[in-house]
Amino acid sequence: MSSRRLDRLSDLFFAVGDAIIALDLGVKVGNYNDFAGEVVGDGTILIEIEGARRTARSAEGRMGHRVRVTLHAVVGGWRENANLEAANLAAVLQDLVDDSRWGLPGRQCSIPEEMTTGPSMYSEGRSGYEAWCVSFWQTIYLGPSLLEEDPVVSALPLVVRSWQVPSVNDPGNYQSLGDS
Repeated sequence: MSSRRLDRLSDLFFAVGDAIIALDLGVKVGNYNDFAGEVVGDGTILIEIEGARRTARSAEGRMGHRVRVTLHAVVGGWRENANLEAANLAAVLQDLVDDSRWGLPGRQCSIPEEMTTGPSMYSEGRSGYEAWCVSFWQTIYLGPSLLEEDPVVSALPLVVRSWQVPSVNDPGNYQSLGDS
């Protein structure tokens, strides 16, 4: 299990970036700020957090967010068969995304869902490049658990009956299923 914890949405961005860098593909990894006006060399992967929706809380009381992530595989247009190289790079990213939690705890990060791949909006950009993208949804749960970390109790799932308590944010409202 990872020692990392998701506290902010940006933690997902950096975890995805670290996983791509670990592949050692010889490409730059960044976001729009890193890419603005820059001429692409051999290749760049842009990480885009497109949006997020609120979702149900986790069993531990963490706030849930369903996040749309797109990875743009951008290849310099001057390269021979740049469009095919961009598609090949996207295929490598697909393999990485499939079932990846980016080194984040499974209790805070689901596996990616609804992955799609195709030509990117960056295709044929003004700086001369070709691009493909890999997009997916991933549910993350931010912040600390609202449960006490009691090793005896942690073996049993803890729940709160939200219709019976004034606040689901109060850890004192949670109890193990064995006590219900």
